[in-house]
Amino acid sequence: MLVVAKGVIRVATCQFAVGSSVARNVAAVVRQIDRAKQMRADVVHFPESALTGYPGTDIASWDGFDWDGLQSCTQAICKQAARRKIWVIVGSAH
Repeated sequence: MLVVAKGVIRVATCQFAVGSSVARNVAAVVRQIDRAKQMRADVVHFPESALTGYPGTDIASWDGFDWDGLQSCTQAICKQAARRKIWVIVGSAH
């Protein structure tokens, strides 16, 4: 016998002005994680390249890109998601 629990998953889909500054992008993501949780979302979804910016638009070249900084920002998002008890889907180049 197969039993399937029925329920609702609330998904918040977020958009913001993604730019070349990973620090600014992560700050926007963290703010929207908090807002999504306030609205009782279970999952918060962000667009592709939300953390790094868009190649060809925000990023002229990957040469000299701060990959360690990106990893730190990604970890900050993971910690915020854990604190707020919410799943996060966020686009990044790495």
